[in-house]
Amino acid sequence: MPKKKIEKPQHEMTHRQLTHWQKQQRLQRIVLISGIVLIAAIIAVIGTGLYFAKIKPARDLAEKLDQVVLKIDNTGYNLDYLTDAMSFFIKIYQNYGLEPNVQNLSMYANAAVQSAEGNFLIAEAAAKLEKPVTVSDDEVAKYITDNKLTGKQFTKDSVRRQLLVDKIKADYFSAQVAATAEHRAVWAMLLESQAQADQVKAGINTGETFPDIAAALSLDKTTKDKKGDLGWLPKGILSSTLSDINPTNVALLENKIFDTGIVKNELTTLDDPTLSKNTGYWLIKVTATADTDSKAYVYAMLLGSLQQAEEIKAKLAAGGDGNDWATLAKANSQYKNAATDGGDLGNIAKGTLGDVVDGQIFDASGKVILAKDTVTGPLADSKQTTTGAVWLIQVNGIEDQTTSDANRSTLIGNLFNTWMDQYTKDNTSRFTDDFSSDLQQFAYDEALKR
Repeated sequence: MPKKKIEKPQHEMTHRQLTHWQKQQRLQRIVLISGIVLIAAIIAVIGTGLYFAKIKPARDLAEKLDQVVLKIDNTGYNLDYLTDAMSFFIKIYQNYGLEPNVQNLSMYANAAVQSAEGNFLIAEAAAKLEKPVTVSDDEVAKYITDNKLTGKQFTKDSVRRQLLVDKIKADYFSAQVAATAEHRAVWAMLLESQAQADQVKAGINTGETFPDIAAALSLDKTTKDKKGDLGWLPKGILSSTLSDINPTNVALLENKIFDTGIVKNELTTLDDPTLSKNTGYWLIKVTATADTDSKAYVYAMLLGSLQQAEEIKAKLAAGGDGNDWATLAKANSQYKNAATDGGDLGNIAKGTLGDVVDGQIFDASGKVILAKDTVTGPLADSKQTTTGAVWLIQVNGIEDQTTSDANRSTLIGNLFNTWMDQYTKDNTSRFTDDFSSDLQQFAYDEALKR
């Protein structure tokens, strides 16, 4: 028979032992709860600091960048979009050696807004063509990848815009530019007055050459550098050739060159009273000195040509009705407020009117040296801008020629620009611009970080 297993006796806790054990359990719970509370408190403190240091500023920035600041109908562009656009243009200007400058803030902001509007309008206009022109998302993505660009929405819209422009030119405007067209071989120079043009014509008729005179005298950089020879041109190209001159003024010249009545190999002139040029002629008079001869009370006129300056100086010398300084300055001077102040500049010190005038009024120390009531001049000053000039033109050949690829591209571009400019003009009332100066400053600061 197996032996019977003997059970060990169970010892029950005494009341004292039970009380001690319960105290230990309670103490452990207190320690555990206190630890949890402490850890929670630490996490709360750290979390609060992290929230105010990073999370809240990031959330506030995101909310600000998300606010709509430009609307075209129901399409809105937020601050983030225009900030990206400003960053893009800042980098473009940097490529041309222009470092970011808050003084150019409005330039960056205007470029951003105009670009956003242009991105929208070109897509809309392309879709409204008789045969709509579109660019797919895949085409945009491929261009961005191939050219290693960022995938920002502004970049995508700008890429789509350029691809649309290329397609529209190829599909619509290329066919409107003929392979051949009438070309004219043109010489031209810009002179300050009809009197100077007459002198130049006389010189050419007695043996001087057009290229030599144009290189010496032309007030337009392009015709000066090219010695007057603009080459064979089809109509519509001159605005790209004379890119420094206002297109409206270039159009007047081009119409003259392609006038059916113009005589080949004959010198002819075109007077353009609104054309700006980098030259002017001063007439100066000092009537008193002040501050121990360091300031002069000056009357001044800035005239557009030597001929005009000499004529007005002669009238001042002759005197009589209408030949006083104030009357003549109000009618003729192109310096600042001459139409209202009559050329009365008041007391001025050296440096106010530039080196040419300074040399007549002051010595090296700044003391007035010009005798009172002496009218000095005409003083030529190439640092001043005046309006009014005369083109001297000679058309040396007229014939049909094949239009070069470069000129065809320019003519196609001109047609596209005319079409798009008109569409933009017709739709400007649809824009709502809330890109205020303070938001522009904010966007500029953010753009510099991107």
